[in-house]
Amino acid sequence: MIDRNGSTFGERLYSLRKEKNLTRVRLGELAKISDRSIVNYENGSRYPGSVEIVKRLADALGTTSVYLLGDEGAYIEHAREIGGSKSADEVRFLVEQLTAAFAGGKLPEEDKDAMMAALSEAYFESKKLNERKYSSRKGKK
Repeated sequence: MIDRNGSTFGERLYSLRKEKNLTRVRLGELAKISDRSIVNYENGSRYPGSVEIVKRLADALGTTSVYLLGDEGAYIEHAREIGGSKSADEVRFLVEQLTAAFAGGKLPEEDKDAMMAALSEAYFESKKLNERKYSSRKGKK
């Protein structure tokens, strides 16, 4: 997953680790996670399973979890906080698919604009539906 500045979580992690002259083993010791996990994070095959892991990595690297997570990570972690790991996985999948659609270069610009308009419309429509559901539940209590 690529954020607006063009880098992924794994790339930011790798770059900071190299900048700090840390081996994967040493970073793992500092963050209390396995060096194999760091390999997986850096190559993009896995993503940290909790905000706590990201915080430990950020602390060990002298940065913030917001920087490590990037734009997409913030959305994913927010989804995890309010809906659990299934919600986070769904948001991660959606972000990956949208990134691929927009970055792949196969869609003409007007189609990308139409796609964003449709996504915005779907978002606001679902927000209205959820507000109505919440309001009706609240009225029943």
